[in-house]
Amino acid sequence: MTRDQEDLALAGELLLGGEWRQPLARLLGPHHPRGPRDAIDGRLVQRWAAGQRPIPGWVWPVLAKMLESRRAELVGTLDRIDRMSSHLRGRGDGS
Repeated sequence: MTRDQEDLALAGELLLGGEWRQPLARLLGPHHPRGPRDAIDGRLVQRWAAGQRPIPGWVWPVLAKMLESRRAELVGTLDRIDRMSSHLRGRGDGS
């Protein structure tokens, strides 16, 4: 597996979980350099992942932005978890 394939697979899994190829095709569609579309061909993403086609350069910055957005969502979730945990600890055992 090439570094590009590894990077694509890891980014896909971090964003979308184990079944990332088809959902990633939908996420990339609006970012296509020749104009937004509903999705790019899912078979193309599968070919990238298999090393059968090179991954176009425009994909990497799009994935980086998506990962940054996902990170921000997760940080927000962690903050909410921390607040809820503190809140519940403050309630005592309730008996």
